[in-house]
Amino acid sequence: MKKTTPLLLVALVLAVALVPSQAVAQPQKKADKPGESGGGLVDSLAKTGIDRGQAENAAGAMMDLAGSKLSKEDFGKLSESMPEIAGIREKTGFEGKVNNVPSLMRNLKTQGIDASKFKELVPVLKEYVQEKAGPVLADKVQAALQGSGPGR
Repeated sequence: MKKTTPLLLVALVLAVALVPSQAVAQPQKKADKPGESGGGLVDSLAKTGIDRGQAENAAGAMMDLAGSKLSKEDFGKLSESMPEIAGIREKTGFEGKVNNVPSLMRNLKTQGIDASKFKELVPVLKEYVQEKAGPVLADKVQAALQGSGPGR
């Protein structure tokens, strides 16, 4: 047994020395919790050429308007399909404050987003909602953002 111990030790040292550096475990960035940063929705809106802060605020304001126009049942389904909504609305401070298109446009304008840019955001938001919650809710969200939603 005494003769094999040094051999095992040498083999272990060689194995550790020969392991590529990529194989060594690296700390991973902590993933955002659902609703923490807006994730996919904010990223999708930012692809229209606005910065991430503008995208986050636009998402918060638009989702707040959708929340005021959709039925409680529909907004519940939307929130279930898109858990980031609650976090976005809370983080941006729009929760319960945007209840019509003029107030939405005022809030967006304070973020440097004009009506022409808003027209670019609506189809992006609709597509995202359609992926997450289906076409029926996507159509209802679009109608709410364009002022033709039923209201609660």
